[in-house]
Amino acid sequence: MVTIYLDKQVFSHLFNAREEKYSLLREKILSHKDEFIFFYSNAHLFDLQDDKTDIKYAEMKFMQSIVDGCRLIYEGNKQEIIKQSPLDAFGTIGKVGDFSWLENFDF
Repeated sequence: MVTIYLDKQVFSHLFNAREEKYSLLREKILSHKDEFIFFYSNAHLFDLQDDKTDIKYAEMKFMQSIVDGCRLIYEGNKQEIIKQSPLDAFGTIGKVGDFSWLENFDF
């Protein structure tokens, strides 16, 4: 099956569907999503951290309607896809540039 990674900005354009081309693409993706595997990554979630409104939660719900919980995790050369909704993942990731978790280690 073909896998497709959409940039966060594409998800936002599809979510808002202000232009006809995005409205048509949104309709096509949603009507044929069972023919492809769409996924998201932490990069999407880090971008959403900058959104200070509650719109990000609606955007994550919309993203879930496309990705069906397929989350791409990549570290170095290792890539893995797990099942987790964007909203659940959003609650578990740290802030970009936050290294406070290092305080838990005894060096």
